[in-house]
Amino acid sequence: MLTDPQIRDIALKRFTIEAPAKFTKGMQEHNPDGTKGLMRMEPLQLVDSIAEEVIDQWHYIESIRQKFYDLLSENRQLRSRIVSLEEKLKDNKTHE
Repeated sequence: MLTDPQIRDIALKRFTIEAPAKFTKGMQEHNPDGTKGLMRMEPLQLVDSIAEEVIDQWHYIESIRQKFYDLLSENRQLRSRIVSLEEKLKDNKTHE
């Protein structure tokens, strides 16, 4: 199991690799000629953009949450099936 400092270090390493590329891609997509940009946006435009990103993140969180629930349910079913098969195997051995 990772320690908190290890999680921090892994997260920061990944961020420093991925963030510049993501930001550059966004600049090329939304500000290719350099006439726009974050500092040229009005404060409320920035707030609205942040709110849009938060909404997207919320949907990502809910999607992964559902995937976890689905996996936990599948795990419970499989564990139950294993217990059932082990009991059958045990019964078969005692009847031999």
